[in-house]
Amino acid sequence: MNSSIQQALDRLHPTLEALQDQMTSIWLPIQVGLVLIGALAALAATRMVRRQPGLAVLADRLPATLRPAFASLIANLGLIVFLIIAGLLRVAMLNALPPSHSYLLSVSISLALAWVAISGLPR
Repeated sequence: MNSSIQQALDRLHPTLEALQDQMTSIWLPIQVGLVLIGALAALAATRMVRRQPGLAVLADRLPATLRPAFASLIANLGLIVFLIIAGLLRVAMLNALPPSHSYLLSVSISLALAWVAISGLPR
């Protein structure tokens, strides 16, 4: 039994070393910083748009069939802005670096896109 545990640990050791290399890489804090920059920009854009007094008037002028879509767009505006910013950052990183250096950014884009898609579905 001890030999089988030792064999399993020997197989797991390279994977753990690779994981440690990824965690100690400089690219993880850089990606976290880029995600935070995107989130702050999205928050600023959302606050700026929601302060506009003409949104309610614009929503009232829309046909009744478009009002739920407009409300969903305004409700998810922060995530949409984040998707645009993070997507541009990801493309820039892919052009300059290997794909593994922007994996966290890719995951955050996927999660934000899934959230927008799910929350935009009719209820």
